[in-house]
Amino acid sequence: MRRHGYLLLFVVALLAVALACNPAGSGDDGREATRTALQATLNAGVTAAVPATATAAPAGDQPAENTPEPAPPADDDAVEQARAGATATAEAIAARQTEQAVAAGDVAEARIDEAVRRILTVKFELGLFEQPYANPDLMATVGSAEHRALAREAVAQSQVLLRNEEGILPLAADLPRLFVGGHAADDIGIQSGGWTIEWQGQSGAITPGTTILQGIEATVSPDTEVVYDALGQFADSLDTEPVTCIAVVGERPYAEGRGDSRGLRLPAEDQRLLEQMAGNCADLVVVLISGRPLIITELLGAWDALVAAWLILRQVFSRPTDQVKRFEDDIND
Repeated sequence: MRRHGYLLLFVVALLAVALACNPAGSGDDGREATRTALQATLNAGVTAAVPATATAAPAGDQPAENTPEPAPPADDDAVEQARAGATATAEAIAARQTEQAVAAGDVAEARIDEAVRRILTVKFELGLFEQPYANPDLMATVGSAEHRALAREAVAQSQVLLRNEEGILPLAADLPRLFVGGHAADDIGIQSGGWTIEWQGQSGAITPGTTILQGIEATVSPDTEVVYDALGQFADSLDTEPVTCIAVVGERPYAEGRGDSRGLRLPAEDQRLLEQMAGNCADLVVVLISGRPLIITELLGAWDALVAAWLILRQVFSRPTDQVKRFEDDIND
């Protein structure tokens, strides 16, 4: 309670200074007066918001490594309450850890002053004390066709071709059969990652969009049979002819500390899928979904091609084979 009281008093004081020194329509002179008063307030000691005393964090407060977020309840009010609770929990953990660091002498109070001063100065320079809300007139452009086209181009340009043995890519669009494996191939939540709809993101159809599998199906010839299995179990579908496969693997959604990893490796189920598909496919193309580099050294030798796709979000670029051709041109140049 004492910590919250300090924070409230500090924020009220800042707002009072801003309103007193810069009433509506006061112009540049008023803004300069507000800047001076704000700087004086900050120099007076913003660390009153961080008490010197700290209590030990209960053992259960630290989030588990890559802990999946529970499914949200169906009721809208309950969903909002869950989101607010998750945010409040994260903020409480961060505040307690900061208090502990200051009390232990690991972080100087002057460093806290500096951090608070810098962010408040930026907010002031952006005019957020006078106009805290965005311009609603711009909402009509959000998600427009122009924005989506730019997003697709950004995704296309961010793809990284890391391996292409014997020029297997680009794949011919008229292959008789194409086998696609991996949960990530048909999961908009995995390819979007954390901070999508929910704080931690979530696997599954959490938002409208185009999955990688749908992009493949839209690109190949109408005569190409696309065979998909999330587990890559194609043994019953394979014949004596050499087959081409695409495995889409990657990290499950996460944000902040819940994504902490001791090994930076693919999930065990994806490693099993890759081993199985490598044994059954004549040509194996791997598409890697991740928000950071992963260690794949011991697996790479069994793959014919590798594309680091990162987090491609909701819209797969419309013609992946064209983009792969651009990869090839860049390499040849």
